[in-house]
Amino acid sequence: MTGGKNGTRTSGETFLRHLPYSVLRRLSLMLDIDKQWEKLVTLIPKNIGDVGSVDLSSASSEKRYSHLQIRIFEEKGKRPEGSPTKAIIDDWATQNTMVKHLVRVLQEAHLGEAANYLHENVLNMGPLRDLSAPSSACNSLSDLPEPRWIPNRSGDIHVPSSNVNEKSEKEHLCDKQIEYEGLSKGSVDNDYYKLRSGSEGLLIGFYESGGKSMDLEEGVGDAVYSMQKDLSVGEKDIYSIAKLPEAKQQMHGAKEPIESDDRVELQQKRTEAQKLSAKTDIYKLIGPHREMSYQVLQHITLDFKQGEVANGGRSIGSGGFGEVFLGVFDNGHKVAIKKLKKLDEKEEMMKQFKTELESLTKYRHPNIVCLYAYSIDGPVQCLVYEYLPNGSLEDRLQRKNQTVSLCIKTRLQILQGTAKGIAFLNTQGIVHRDIKSANVLLDDDYSPKVGDFATARAGPMGNQTKPMSTSVVIGTSAYLAPEAIHFDVSTKLDAFSYGIIVLEVLTALPPMDDTREERDLKSHMDEHEQDISSLLDWTAGQWSDKLVTNLMDISVRCTARKKQRVNVADILLELESLDAFL
Repeated sequence: MTGGKNGTRTSGETFLRHLPYSVLRRLSLMLDIDKQWEKLVTLIPKNIGDVGSVDLSSASSEKRYSHLQIRIFEEKGKRPEGSPTKAIIDDWATQNTMVKHLVRVLQEAHLGEAANYLHENVLNMGPLRDLSAPSSACNSLSDLPEPRWIPNRSGDIHVPSSNVNEKSEKEHLCDKQIEYEGLSKGSVDNDYYKLRSGSEGLLIGFYESGGKSMDLEEGVGDAVYSMQKDLSVGEKDIYSIAKLPEAKQQMHGAKEPIESDDRVELQQKRTEAQKLSAKTDIYKLIGPHREMSYQVLQHITLDFKQGEVANGGRSIGSGGFGEVFLGVFDNGHKVAIKKLKKLDEKEEMMKQFKTELESLTKYRHPNIVCLYAYSIDGPVQCLVYEYLPNGSLEDRLQRKNQTVSLCIKTRLQILQGTAKGIAFLNTQGIVHRDIKSANVLLDDDYSPKVGDFATARAGPMGNQTKPMSTSVVIGTSAYLAPEAIHFDVSTKLDAFSYGIIVLEVLTALPPMDDTREERDLKSHMDEHEQDISSLLDWTAGQWSDKLVTNLMDISVRCTARKKQRVNVADILLELESLDAFL
């Protein structure tokens, strides 16, 4: 189906997390008035399979949200530009809820205006029939899928492999994925960028087929939709890009009709337009195939020049699987390029490359690092990411290069965003296995993005209750859960690592320090549990007792023994509620 005004293809099978921002805003305007959202939230079932199969208003349907959680949604609506409706939909979306589920619950909640808006204007399926009619929003109850993830007895999140990222036939047609088995070395035939000589050396030009120089605005409209699902950009940006000519108006600074005179909202629109323009331009430079030649990467990194950027080099980080360099196109656009280490075992190197490439193209989220392109025609494989100017959380907490201390509010926002990124991966059946502050990267607004997926792998699937095993212990020692020694893999590995990050955010202490009696941070904190205040990083501001107590409690539950340990998805709402203690 085609959404009425937003130009994106939205069907009943579309996940709620892929809904355009304009649709979420319209629903918020409808349901936030007179607390209509309460009718929706009180009917949302804990088991997604109940939608369409049982009467949601009956006692037989166990509800997803408690009274306390509903009050938290209400508090969110009291913030500037806050919306309980959007908060509810964002949270319910983590269950892999689809548009048809939302339509059905809106019907049962007697919220006909909102249900009809989705059915008629977004899905283009005409007026919505009454539930008593032969056909409903979901066409038939058999169309409703089984739950996308189920917790097993030990609390690990399992995702049936047949259900992960399940898509309709139409979505598959427009979701061109990289054929990983087909990756092979060779020349790159990509007319979207070519090297040409000029008076100032090599320049990267933008050409269409036949070599004709092409203006950066030309031809974008026709290509944008085919690119939108293929390119790993934030969800809001994906659908904003699709809204040409609206997107073109934004890029040219044209004024748009707005539904409010709120200046803050107007400024937010302008900021989003600027980000949209920057991202759109970078895709023009790279081209739709996302394969870049190694020669181009050499050019924009000054041949992978070693040394810090401040000293004229291009090195901006390193890890167990490679080194990261700053790449600067001739028009000033910046990207981060991971140059994978050249290993003796070529098979292992390609495995690492494919793992990260697959993870970043398959799983997209605002708190997951954005992959722009890849390169396979050089001596080593390379991955091209968005450049995140504020570096890693580890560097900011350690105040590398004399940066200012992160304030308490920013630290909490980083913890909240990081948890959302991890929870998203885990609910897709992916265990990162190397969550640490060095792999939490910060954009220009200090929004966190989880990166470095070379260690990621699928977690337990289906009804399997035993952990998966691996022959190699992977991760960073200070962040490793005890069960990692026994080579088992579950989502609770990431929860343990997240608990250590919480301690880092509170104290700004390194996760491992050979000068401490208890070298790892968790043991060090356990030794000082009666005097936590002395370990807090007071350069961040005045910590409230309630905030510290709650964060410590979250850390304790994340780092508990596996059986008692929570998953990161379990603490998302609790983390959001901590804003009240700022």
